[in-house]
Amino acid sequence: MTVFNKYRIFNLLLICGLFMFSQCSNAIFEKSYELEDESWAKDSSYVFEFEVNNTSQEYLINYQIRNNLEYPFHNLYLQYNLEDSEGKILRSEIQEVQLMEKKTGRPYGKGFSDLYQNTFVATSYSFPASGKYKFRVNHYMREQNVTGLVSFGVEVVPALKVE
Repeated sequence: MTVFNKYRIFNLLLICGLFMFSQCSNAIFEKSYELEDESWAKDSSYVFEFEVNNTSQEYLINYQIRNNLEYPFHNLYLQYNLEDSEGKILRSEIQEVQLMEKKTGRPYGKGFSDLYQNTFVATSYSFPASGKYKFRVNHYMREQNVTGLVSFGVEVVPALKVE
């Protein structure tokens, strides 16, 4: 078995472990897209449709990003729109997330070898009504295609109440 195959098997086991661990979440919604050719085109948006039933609860909407060491930048700019069931934009923002330490290039997040996973809070929100909502995300980098991104996902979790 070559060293390359050993890394592939190790990465596959890591992904399976992360998947099993993620199933222990209290998320009301979680979805991830595998990026074809580990590349995200500027004109490609990812849409996450979820349902909210409890309007007395504040929720966190989190990005879940997996990247490899081939990612050419230390940061990633993202633009999101939170929409109600009629398409009305409730909130829109451009954000920067840090995937690697700026000076050293050391990757942030959990991972081994060349694959790392990060979770970032995109926004917290108290939904005004029960129903379906959409969270639409696209990258906001200068490059047309951003490489080195393995998957991109979103989870919606109840925010912890501080008393």
